[in-house]
Amino acid sequence: MIERLWNGVRFRLSWLLGRRCRLLAGSRASAVELEPAWQSVLSRSRVVASVAGEMIVVRIELGPVSSGSAKAWVNYAADMLALLRTLPEEQLPTHALDGFASLLDEWRPIADHDAPFRWTSEEPPERVRYLLNALYIAGTMIEGEALSGRARLRPAAADEFHVLVVREVLDALEHESRADAQFVDQMRNVWGIARRD
Repeated sequence: MIERLWNGVRFRLSWLLGRRCRLLAGSRASAVELEPAWQSVLSRSRVVASVAGEMIVVRIELGPVSSGSAKAWVNYAADMLALLRTLPEEQLPTHALDGFASLLDEWRPIADHDAPFRWTSEEPPERVRYLLNALYIAGTMIEGEALSGRARLRPAAADEFHVLVVREVLDALEHESRADAQFVDQMRNVWGIARRD
């Protein structure tokens, strides 16, 4: 039983990383060495090894985008986050709202500078999918609240940043795995701003 589980884990890891990965021993962390053919496909992902084990992360890079658009989006998102916290939790769990709040706390000081907004992070693909899906749901909820007069729609000044976030995150996630590629396709099918046509 344990051998079958290990073989399944080993198969899954090799499938995710292009079948030929080798962890190179380091001090506390390890690097991943891939055959050259797989390096371009997996250029945005890497394995981070820790004492607890390995974790696959996706590198998200946002920007450059105007600080004015980033600031308008962060301010709008903070207002809408406060509104979303007053709505029933069955549509959007507190965990997702807390994830948004954490990102806003990180992005606000960057957006407050005059220089173009740039941000880089490495996150587990599961968290990226979860928060991006929650952002889509939050948008549909806000549209519904706006129709009833309880919310306002995103200001035009924030559009550049909003489109960048959605598209750059989807682009980063697209090559992580087949499941991630399917998720990206589904989001692009239902979310107009996610499309690049």
